Amino acid sequence: MQYYKQQYGIDVRDRKQPLLVSRKRQINQPKDAPPLEIKLVPELCFLTGMTESQRQDFRCMKDVAEFTRQPPEKRRQTLTALLKSILDNKAASQDLGGWGLKLGLTPMPIDARVIGMSTLTFGGGQKETVSVTNLFSDFLCSFGSFLPNVLFVCSRPAPAATGTAR
Repeated sequence: MQYYKQQYGIDVRDRKQPLLVSRKRQINQPKDAPPLEIKLVPELCFLTGMTESQRQDFRCMKDVAEFTRQPPEKRRQTLTALLKSILDNKAASQDLGGWGLKLGLTPMPIDARVIGMSTLTFGGGQKETVSVTNLFSDFLCSFGSFLPNVLFVCSRPAPAATGTAR
C-alpha cells in the first residue's frame, strides 16, 4: 500500500479487498514451472476495451463472442458455477461476510413481461408489425394524438427534415 502512495500518490481505500491475479506462462519456461503471477489492486484497475486490431481479428472476436453471446440457459449455468466456486471457497465466503454480503446459488426471481408484436405507423402512412427484436428502425414513427409525450429513439442522427416533436 505504501508503494502506491510513494510512487503515484494514491491511497488504496480498502486494504482488505481481494487482489486480482493474472497468471502468465513464460514462453521459455519448462512446463512444470509455476506461471508468473501478477497481482493487481481492483480499485486501481480500469477496463480499456479492445484495440482496433483485436476487433478486426476474426478469431479473437469469435472467442469473445463465445462468452458475450451465450444463450440465457448457458449464462445461468455459468453464473451458477461461479457462485458455487465462490461459496465453496472458505476465504472468499469470509471476505464476503466481512463486507456484509451474502450470495445464493439461485437467481432472484423478478416479475417481468414479454413484449409482444406491435403495429407501428411510420411516416407516409406505412405500417409494419414488429417484434421487440426489430422494434427500432431508421423510420420516423408517428403515434398520433393518443400519445402526447413521445420519445423518438434513432439508431443514427435523424435528418433535419424530420421536424420537431411536440
